[in-house]
Amino acid sequence: MWLAIILIEVIYVLVSRTIIHFCGVYNFEAETYLSVNRIVTFAVTFVIFKDFIFRDKPDLKAIVSPLWIFAVLLFLSIPLLEGHMDGHGLDFKLFFSFTSIFVALHEEIVYRGVVQRLLLERFSTTKAILITSSVFTAYHIGM
Repeated sequence: MWLAIILIEVIYVLVSRTIIHFCGVYNFEAETYLSVNRIVTFAVTFVIFKDFIFRDKPDLKAIVSPLWIFAVLLFLSIPLLEGHMDGHGLDFKLFFSFTSIFVALHEEIVYRGVVQRLLLERFSTTKAILITSSVFTAYHIGM
């Protein structure tokens, strides 16, 4: 399982970097290609790991809680509020916000659904969360 998740992530990063190299950043062309990469990576990760992730029943009540809905709306508003996108129109910011959903889903599946679950098999809950959070942070330092 470790090899599969590492391979998927390396391919995802290489494809993303290639797209950015050839198309630039923060434009519709690049964002469209990056979105396809995000969606495909999310789908592949989900299909490969869904049985592992859902071996315990999810708490569906938590998904419709007001706190969760607020968190999702706040997350989606970040590109609209972010200062480094001032030169872009509302249409690009909304497109970026929508496609960011797949980034969040992919990262939750990888880090919470797979990595943290695998670490819980070997470490205490606290250690597993700390290690997962450290890996998540290290991954984002270069992004």
